[in-house]
Amino acid sequence: MILFGLLFSIIKGQIISTIDTISALPYTTEIKLDHELIIFDDGLQERRFDYDIKFVCFDAKIWLGNGYLLPSGPLRENINSLKKYDGVFLKITDKSTNLNKITSEIKKVNSKIEIFNSHVQIKDISKFNLSDKYLIFSGIGDLDLTG
Repeated sequence: MILFGLLFSIIKGQIISTIDTISALPYTTEIKLDHELIIFDDGLQERRFDYDIKFVCFDAKIWLGNGYLLPSGPLRENINSLKKYDGVFLKITDKSTNLNKITSEIKKVNSKIEIFNSHVQIKDISKFNLSDKYLIFSGIGDLDLTG
């Protein structure tokens, strides 16, 4: 599998997408930016940068899955890597998910990390013919949208 580093500069609607993160940097100096904010969507895989804020995302429904790293499991890094992150976004689709347990496990690794709970809500679902096939792109995908 080829993973592409993507750089998004979301200032004034500017989006820069390149094969790798490093090749996108010259474009950021060509664009007149009113703010000094660049959001990298590269899974923090580019180790040549010192990010100001580091977030990681988990699907709370599967949490750590089988505990293995890609390609055998859902994790990109060992859970102890949470020590170097500032925040965790938990995508919640299942109301029965034990968030207290997940929060406790996260805090055991990094007691200062901020945890943000989020949920998926499909808007205007009545406008879609549910018997049709759709392509959905998501950073944290879940084929079960009924959860």
